[in-house]
Amino acid sequence: MPDGHWLASALTIGSFSMILCVGLTLLGLTHRIDAWLLEQVAQTVPGPFPNALGHALLWSATVAIAFGLPLLLLATPAAWRRLMIAVSVIVSLGAWIPVLALSAYPPSISLPLIAAAWSATCAIIYATRHRMPCDVDAPTSA
Repeated sequence: MPDGHWLASALTIGSFSMILCVGLTLLGLTHRIDAWLLEQVAQTVPGPFPNALGHALLWSATVAIAFGLPLLLLATPAAWRRLMIAVSVIVSLGAWIPVLALSAYPPSISLPLIAAAWSATCAIIYATRHRMPCDVDAPTSA
């Protein structure tokens, strides 16, 4: 197994995740996902959603997740820990959907969800195919 480099890999994974998010936004797919989420939420939480999350806030959260999650995952030892962190982050992001709806915000969080899912998947695959510095056993002292 080749040696893994956590910083360069995390920056590459984050960059590709951002490229994916920009591409899906230009294609209009993120707006369709957000509209579908709004339809699902409107079945439970009726009423208008007069507030809106700003684009700067959504993109800032997306950048933070796209680069922060792979940095965290590649610096964490053990595959099961990486998987638990990734699932926890994605579930936590999904849990914001009803919170936003109850606060009269439309649940337009498809960008951070996509960034988290893509970054986590790529980081976990990279870590399983490389010997990461945090996975190398430290020498025991006598």
